[in-house]
Amino acid sequence: MKLGIVGFPNAGKTTLFNALTRSGAKVDSYPFTTIEPNVGYAVLEDERLIKIFEVVGGNEVRYPSIKVVDIAGIVEGAHKGEGLGNKFLSHIREMDALIFVLDAYSDIPKPIDDFSVLRAELMLSDIEMLERKKDRLIKSIKGKRDLKAEDAISIIVRSINHLNEWGEIKNFLNNDEIISIEGHDLLTSKPYILVLNIKPEDLCENEINDRLTEVMCDVKEEYMGLSCLLEEEVSKLEGDEAINMLQLYNIKKTMIKDLIKHCMNILNLIIFYTVESGIVQGWTLERGKNAKKAAGIIHTDMEEGFIKAEVISYNDMIAICDFKKIKEMGKLRIEGVEYIVNDGDIMKFLFRS
Repeated sequence: MKLGIVGFPNAGKTTLFNALTRSGAKVDSYPFTTIEPNVGYAVLEDERLIKIFEVVGGNEVRYPSIKVVDIAGIVEGAHKGEGLGNKFLSHIREMDALIFVLDAYSDIPKPIDDFSVLRAELMLSDIEMLERKKDRLIKSIKGKRDLKAEDAISIIVRSINHLNEWGEIKNFLNNDEIISIEGHDLLTSKPYILVLNIKPEDLCENEINDRLTEVMCDVKEEYMGLSCLLEEEVSKLEGDEAINMLQLYNIKKTMIKDLIKHCMNILNLIIFYTVESGIVQGWTLERGKNAKKAAGIIHTDMEEGFIKAEVISYNDMIAICDFKKIKEMGKLRIEGVEYIVNDGDIMKFLFRS
């Protein structure tokens, strides 16, 4: 799963990318510093993983992560090729979810206006793509009856009308309809969260929520405020140095962990765990996927040769704290291919090599 960071040039996208991934990507004050996407991984510091490690032992903990892509800044008219135009939009099409970074640090910030322009560019691009799909389908069925194509045309026409009325595809079509029109690359079909990039000195915890609520009062989308600059600086520090930096701005914690949790939600991800060769590891998996798909997250050979999975729930592991007793009490389950993995499952896969 890929999480894309988008926004206007100099909104703070690459700074946030560095805070999430600790990648040290280049940041400059002029537009299009980022041309080719920066790619990194945001680590999920999962407390459950540590507790599992304390029970089972081992010599290493490996946290799960999300792939993050820092995409070049968009400009008004991108759907017509302005700025990096189509190249930028093609990168967004490859993403599973988006973070919109909005400028809330300038002297006269207009994050709502900025979001409206960004949203409009994605909608206009989707309309153009759907118009092309519609024209191709109409041409393909000229002079003959094709119920499947006719249904697809009907869905496309409804979708274009919905977009023209300022609606998004993600709240309009169900998954079957998106599949029927091959619409997974539609930009407005992707879930997203808004991040308002605030100056560090404006982050006083007693005021920030009230100010954001006032600014975003008419916005229904999920949003949060943070300072990309402060988050990046703290990500470079450890221990007391990080704590001292936060105290300078009268805040108790950074917001990166909260942002990663939000991104897990919009990506519809859960975490499962494996304990193998002294390594206790967490893995992300799309909610609703089965045990065979979970095995494939680890290695394609495990998915192809899948036989069964041994499963222990996290709550049982922590409550009993003894692997032998877990077996004796029947809390270790044997599950087959179609078992739907639950968040917190501890799994061992048996497969033909």
